[in-house]
Amino acid sequence: MAKSTAEVATKGQGFNTFLSESVVELKKVHFPTRKETIQSTLGVLWLIVIFAFILGLTDWVIGRVIQMVMSYNS
Repeated sequence: MAKSTAEVATKGQGFNTFLSESVVELKKVHFPTRKETIQSTLGVLWLIVIFAFILGLTDWVIGRVIQMVMSYNS
């Protein structure tokens, strides 16, 4: 069905409203400084190293326990 001129104009206004509201919201966004970004990145990297160490240690301990159990039953 063909749309009336009023329906098409209303959709266009909705898009314009969306764009103007998006611009207003983007002006409220706080982007981190270079220092904040570096600090956050280093914090994440340290957490990755710590969790990798814990996971590796846990894997090693469980592997040793399983190895001992398997050799005990032999």
